[in-house]
Amino acid sequence: MNHSIELIPENNLKAASKSLARAFMNDPLQTNVFPDEEERKKKSPLHFGAILKYGLKFGEVYASNNGKGAIVWLRPGETVLTAEKAEQGGLGELTKSLEKKRRPVFFSNRFPRLIL
Repeated sequence: MNHSIELIPENNLKAASKSLARAFMNDPLQTNVFPDEEERKKKSPLHFGAILKYGLKFGEVYASNNGKGAIVWLRPGETVLTAEKAEQGGLGELTKSLEKKRRPVFFSNRFPRLIL
């Protein structure tokens, strides 16, 4: 079976966000932000969806043709996240979906970051 990596359109973001949520279900960042497994199952796709939307707005989003992976590519010089770009790209919704007490965990440097 041949697999390829392709640019994905916005209408495929939901499937890609669900795939990433499944892949990172037991990731330390996700389990600390959402200790309750049911809440994590519900909210993780929303978080990955926000990141993918941001990627479409300010870069490119690629996904495997088998639906098992996705990556956001931000061009060199375009990686600085400002409050304005975060809001335009949909990351404001990500923050709103977090309980206030969990926001510092999500946005801390305590966990290594993957650039999706």
